[in-house]
Amino acid sequence: TGSAVALAHHDDTDGDELLDLLDVHSFNLSTSGNTSGNVGFSDKRIQDLDGASLLTNVRGLDLSGNQLTSIESGDFDGLKDLYLLNLSGNPLASIESGAFSGLPNLWNLRLEGTALTELNLANADLRSLGWVLFSDNDSLRSVSVKNAVMNQRSFRTLVYGGHFDVGIGFVPGFGIAHLEGINELDGSGIDFTDITD
Repeated sequence: TGSAVALAHHDDTDGDELLDLLDVHSFNLSTSGNTSGNVGFSDKRIQDLDGASLLTNVRGLDLSGNQLTSIESGDFDGLKDLYLLNLSGNPLASIESGAFSGLPNLWNLRLEGTALTELNLANADLRSLGWVLFSDNDSLRSVSVKNAVMNQRSFRTLVYGGHFDVGIGFVPGFGIAHLEGINELDGSGIDFTDITD
């Protein structure tokens, strides 16, 4: 489906008084939604992710440096091929439970420099997670991966941030173990996909 979808790009298409991803002038389903590559919407003053779920074939989504204050469950529905998600530099205060569910291929998650006090990855599909960056999150105190789908490698990645590359060795990232203020990690009910009874 290579044809362009005609969308009106006004300052507020749905009347919620927020600049949605869909409202950004560079948002175009013919070039963004049908690509299997990376799309960038950094530094566009985006406040809400309405329209993100239309980018079904995107593998990399850069939303860094915007004005996002929350990530809601359903914001990334349908993005099953998403490999890289960069939310760094947003004043994120909350992530709703289930916001990262349905992302079985998410390998690279960047959340540097947010205002999060709790990182809520509950009910997320994190089995492919291989690289995380959580630096500059001085307010972050607790992390929940309750009922998440993970494996041993993705759990280590979440904690330590990096991954082991056969040709290079351990490639460091910046996981939750590097954050001095963390005082709670809720991992109850994690479904480890690579552990059998």
